[in-house]
Formats: sequence, structure tokens, C-alpha cells
Amino acid sequence: MPKPSLPLVDELCDRLGYAGSEPSRRQVDLTNSTKAWRVAYVSDDGTPGEDIRHWNPEMGNEDLKRMAEKFLEEGYGLKHWPSTSEGGLGLEFPRDKET
Repeated sequence: MPKPSLPLVDELCDRLGYAGSEPSRRQVDLTNSTKAWRVAYVSDDGTPGEDIRHWNPEMGNEDLKRMAEKFLEEGYGLKHWPSTSEGGLGLEFPRDKET
């Protein structure tokens, strides 16, 4: 049985507060950041980020989870989810990290 693929970027953007019928500048920036991150990322065991693409909630998604955590920790969390007083979208990093 094939492993499920990652959700579509638009679906993820919607869940992360970047909803809208037309991509906003913020959504385009987030999409570009995540694409660049996947190309540059290498896991602790040497797996390229582009090869980490299977979405399997039953298995825990540890590789995807670690890649996302590092994305947030490397400055993208504050860039894409600043405090609401700085024009954020409702979610704030690090306050809502576990959301």
C-alpha cells in the first residue's frame, strides 16, 4: 500500500492562517520559503529534505516533524508568524508552536 502524500500547499497555508482565493504576498513568501527549505534541508541521518515527503500520521511523521521544527527555529517562525502587534495573522511563533 503506498504511503499518503503530503497535503497540498494551499491546504496547509489555509490551516496556518494564510487563507484566501488569491495568493497574498505573505502566502507566496511562505511557499517560497518552504520550497527553498526543503531543497536545502538535510536530516540528521543525511536524508535530503526533498526526499522527506510521506505523510503518515500513524507512524508519527518524525522526519517531517523535525524538519518543520528546524524551519521554525532557524528564523522562519518569527518571519512568517510574528506577534499580532507586528501585523501577524493570529498565530504567533513561539507562543502557538504546538498549535
